[in-house]
Amino acid sequence: MIKLIWNAFLLCVIAVVAVWLANNPGFVRVDWLGYRVETTASVALTILIVVALSYHYFIVRPLFWIGGKIKVFFEGRRFGRKVALSQIKKETEKYVLLDRAMSCLASGDLKTAKKLRRKLDKLFDGEKEKLLSFEAKLEEESGNIPQALLLYAQMAENPDTRTSGVQGQIRLYRANGQYDMALALMKNRLDDKNVPAALLEEAFEMQVADGRYADALLSLEKAYKEGLIDKTRMKKTKAAVLSEQAAVTQDEGLKELLIRQAADADETAVGAVLAVAGLETAKGDGKKARALIRKLWKTAPCVEAYRAYIAAEPSLTPPEQVKAVEKLIAENPKALVNDLILADVSVQAGLTGQAKASLTKYLNKAGDSRAAFNLLAQMAEAEKDTEAALRFHEKALTAPEEKPFVCDACKTPLASWHAVCPVCRKPAFVKFDGA
Repeated sequence: MIKLIWNAFLLCVIAVVAVWLANNPGFVRVDWLGYRVETTASVALTILIVVALSYHYFIVRPLFWIGGKIKVFFEGRRFGRKVALSQIKKETEKYVLLDRAMSCLASGDLKTAKKLRRKLDKLFDGEKEKLLSFEAKLEEESGNIPQALLLYAQMAENPDTRTSGVQGQIRLYRANGQYDMALALMKNRLDDKNVPAALLEEAFEMQVADGRYADALLSLEKAYKEGLIDKTRMKKTKAAVLSEQAAVTQDEGLKELLIRQAADADETAVGAVLAVAGLETAKGDGKKARALIRKLWKTAPCVEAYRAYIAAEPSLTPPEQVKAVEKLIAENPKALVNDLILADVSVQAGLTGQAKASLTKYLNKAGDSRAAFNLLAQMAEAEKDTEAALRFHEKALTAPEEKPFVCDACKTPLASWHAVCPVCRKPAFVKFDGA
């Protein structure tokens, strides 16, 4: 109604103006650059109105429309960016909180982890599958094993979390002594073409620990074929498995076969090589046994190798043994243990001066040594020096034992070589480190 009244009012105004112009036509004259234009006022006004309307509809409005579109475009982009940044911030905060909760679990702070769980449930509403790993670990750490197994089983059904789910189930089965369940689950997973390295490693360790050496060797071969381990690691690990199997085998024929296979697989496997040397010594072939030990001495000069070297030729006299040991240490003249074993064999030969000189050099390099102090005590007793013998015995009680081997996995120093580390139970990680 208001619009109708307004339009009527405008028509009245136009009519009044038109009548007034008709009664007062007047004239308009324009002089410009030597030109003169004369017309009536009504025509000039009409031309002015047409030009104004043309300017408005053909210039102002299109420019205004284009400007509006540009403004909407940039404001839309700014709004979209703002929304995107807000969403990114929200997602980031979610995962930062999840990471914090996982860190609490790792540090054993179950109380804080449970508090954070309530917040995570709200933040991940509708995305509960993303919390399965955290919830399963929380239930595991809380001692709720059945619920943890259920959650790990759900993870194992999802291709993205399958490996973590299977590993969680296996870990819980192992922790609860259900090795058959763990191995059965592992066997199903090992049939896949691309087995994750961590899972294959765990399977291998389980099989060795459970005495399933044939399965362990198959897993090892699979890891090598899939490029998860190099040839050197494969040989060392194979030697360790064969050595471990030989240690528990009652059949002497099979034991010898396994020991020889282990030594062939890795000529630096101290236990296997010395065992083969022992077999050769038992067969009367001391020359071959000594050749094996001299070769081993280049990479692992240790007291066990020295003992086996002396035992390989029991018919030698003490002075001849000293000469034999000098030949042995020549294979690795910079070895720290050289002075210690030369002192030991010199004591047996009665060469006290040489023994003392060698022990002095050894103690200067190695520091306090139980074996060195025991040798000094032995020489003092032979010389009837009771006071010195007692002093060296006391030092030997507090001096550290020689531990020339170390586990590469758990970094535990060891006095002797082991196919499987006695601490972390990882095969083929014990190496000579006694420089």
